[in-house]
Amino acid sequence: MRPMKVLWVVSLLAATAAFAGEGNEGSGGGGLAEQNVRFAYANLGRSLDMCLASPSCQLTAEETRLVTSVRKSGGGQLVFLSEKENPGTFLIDGAVRVAKTEYAVGATIYLNKDLLYSANAKGELKAIDTAAASGALLHELGHQQGERSHDKLDLLAAKLRSLLLLDTQRLTYIFADNIALTALNQLESGLATRSTQLLVEDGENLTDLTSLVASRVPCAEIFGPGTEVESFLLWNLHWGHSESRFYGGVIRMAVEGNLEMQCKTPAGGRPISSGWAIRGHLNLVKSHDAAPYRIDSPSSTRFYITPAE
Repeated sequence: MRPMKVLWVVSLLAATAAFAGEGNEGSGGGGLAEQNVRFAYANLGRSLDMCLASPSCQLTAEETRLVTSVRKSGGGQLVFLSEKENPGTFLIDGAVRVAKTEYAVGATIYLNKDLLYSANAKGELKAIDTAAASGALLHELGHQQGERSHDKLDLLAAKLRSLLLLDTQRLTYIFADNIALTALNQLESGLATRSTQLLVEDGENLTDLTSLVASRVPCAEIFGPGTEVESFLLWNLHWGHSESRFYGGVIRMAVEGNLEMQCKTPAGGRPISSGWAIRGHLNLVKSHDAAPYRIDSPSSTRFYITPAE
């Protein structure tokens, strides 16, 4: 993997306190997979809330108790190590695992960097996605609650991953298959609606575009001065191919979709407004002809929200 560039990450939605304070530090992790794991960890509280609230997660009574305990307890630091460089570190019950921890709440979670990437048919390395990372982290946090069965925790992790994939829209760009836009729709704690986190990745970096979109949501214009955006929901996202174009070695990538906003008035009301369209563009650049395209600076990214036609 190439050295990690400076990563621009901001989020409208505050990360869940129980997990976000830890997990953003650690050692030996700088690639896209490590970023995906950290992102999944910072947002794990919301993911667990969604699983607990949704029948689609299909939790048993025992699993519900375990996930509730994990949600209340939070977790400790993340550390990324290599089994190849540290033989035996992740060898558990005769199998090399993707992660390990101790049977104690708040213990460090160690992640096996070697298994966070897998090769596709072309031999290209693909990073673990955020849904799979969320499942792996839940598995380890389940151990911290005293559950020793890998089979039970593997099943629980699969249920969480399936739910997250069910509420995830992922677009891969036709002109550069290392570029992907992902909308994660999650149940926001205390709110009556789902919210979206919008991410873009280029095979090297993961960038959160949520705050950029939120800055364009016209809550104050619709509901009056002092009204702020609390959350928004995106759906029907697609590439606007007719507006995607090449110029000067740059691809201007257009994306379109629909938006619903939930706002918060100074009086504490939470009005919802639907029937909006969102359009935006992101610039892709490359350092030389043979290099893959990368996402340009977020300052070049623009979003526009208008009434849907």
